Amino acid sequence: MNVTQRAPWLALTRVQLPKPFDGNMGLCHFCKYANWIGSCQEPDLDCKHPLEAIAEGDWGDHPFNVWTGSDCWGFRPKKSIEVSADIVGLFLQGKGPYFEEVTT
Repeated sequence: MNVTQRAPWLALTRVQLPKPFDGNMGLCHFCKYANWIGSCQEPDLDCKHPLEAIAEGDWGDHPFNVWTGSDCWGFRPKKSIEVSADIVGLFLQGKGPYFEEVTT
């Protein structure tokens, strides 16, 4: 997936969200390689990308920097752009959807 194909998801990461999210989403929120561990209040990301350079961030832009709207060339969407936009829309309404329950 090239940068042009990732652009719609990148645009969603730049939307400022109200509480309960209170911040921005990152590409990892929409990525099929993201594995979240911990509680909802303090989740930790464990990137499961098969290329170690992506998973470990050795390519210069650590995956955690995607919270600031940075790109990740290893990104592969878990959900369609339409469903991803719906998730952002729910957060804009002040709701906190459970990602796994939102259909792809």
